[in-house]
Amino acid sequence: MERKDYFILSLSLIMIVAVLTFINSNFFSLTSVVVKGNQVLTDREIIQAAGLDKEKNIFQINFEDVSARLMEKHQIKGVVLKRKLPATVEIKLDERRPLLAVIRNNRYLLLNKSGWVLTKIEKISDVTYPILRDAEVKIIDNKIKLTKHLQISLQYLTKIERKFLSQIDYIKFDEKDNITLRLKSGIVKFGHPVKIDYKVKLFNQIYHDLEEKQGKIEYINLKYYQNPVVRFK
Repeated sequence: MERKDYFILSLSLIMIVAVLTFINSNFFSLTSVVVKGNQVLTDREIIQAAGLDKEKNIFQINFEDVSARLMEKHQIKGVVLKRKLPATVEIKLDERRPLLAVIRNNRYLLLNKSGWVLTKIEKISDVTYPILRDAEVKIIDNKIKLTKHLQISLQYLTKIERKFLSQIDYIKFDEKDNITLRLKSGIVKFGHPVKIDYKVKLFNQIYHDLEEKQGKIEYINLKYYQNPVVRFK
């Protein structure tokens, strides 16, 4: 090997060692964690669950271990971790999103569409999702047993536009399983749980129109879905 080749090889090795030394230096020690996509869990809860060492080099953090710790939280169904140079780790979450609240032991449990209990709320004034009244509540491993009325309620709520959910105070069934939604500005009578997709589509359209016209309703009757009735105050 010629002297020139030895020089290039030596220089390359020196550069590799220098880069590795720099990468593993304190310059890349973790100083901040950025959390995105969370609505149910707080930043603090997520950072604690992640178990990140603030003094550890970000290139030495095992993302598989961090992901596994985060996925132990039943509120989380997916997570993506990224290194942001020089010293930040970004945690992007896909959380299970609340749709409905039920009452148990004087507390309000927020559920997602599959029945996972995402959080517990003490005061009704802090509940911003529909409450299913008189629901039978049985919890197994942070998941509620989905009774007939819970299943029907979630069928409706998964199709109602999410921005309208905060306008629904509670859901109630009568003895014939007719479903009624109490809105902040009136009630919606859906009747028996048939043609759910069609009825909810009608509701979304009607409520859009009411928002644009700033109309105040007494009730929307979709029991006879082919002939919907809207009564204004």
